[in-house]
Amino acid sequence: MTTLFDGLHGYEIALFVLGAILFLALTFGLVYSIINKRSIAALAVFFPFPIIMIGFPAVSKIRFDRGVIEIEKTAEVLAQNPTDTQAREHLERAVAEIEQRPITAGTTHLAIARAQAILGQREKALANVHSALRINPNLAEAARLRETLLAPPAGRPQ
Repeated sequence: MTTLFDGLHGYEIALFVLGAILFLALTFGLVYSIINKRSIAALAVFFPFPIIMIGFPAVSKIRFDRGVIEIEKTAEVLAQNPTDTQAREHLERAVAEIEQRPITAGTTHLAIARAQAILGQREKALANVHSALRINPNLAEAARLRETLLAPPAGRPQ
């Protein structure tokens, strides 16, 4: 359930839920009007409202999910070619944009942590790894990334 609302602000979740309730109420009113052979014109005017109320958070969620996928792909490209400045700048912008959204899924924190580790943002990456493990302690990949981030840098004595 957390991934359904992952990346959505509270007002977007409220819009979605209230839009769904309004849509159901209008649907029941429509069925009632049809059964009792009443005019449905008055109800038909209100149907765009719940559609917009549900659609806005849905679009926000789709953009958030695309942003997470974009981060994962760009991080992979940058890991293969660390000198690609265009990919680095693109990844930094994408991470900054996604970080502004509320994140409730451990896998999303992990994707951001991987990207931050590749960008050299060790402390931020560790914070996101810890958040991912707090949400889902069974994320083996997060535990491995934490160990990698906590290991002393190569060439430095402990």
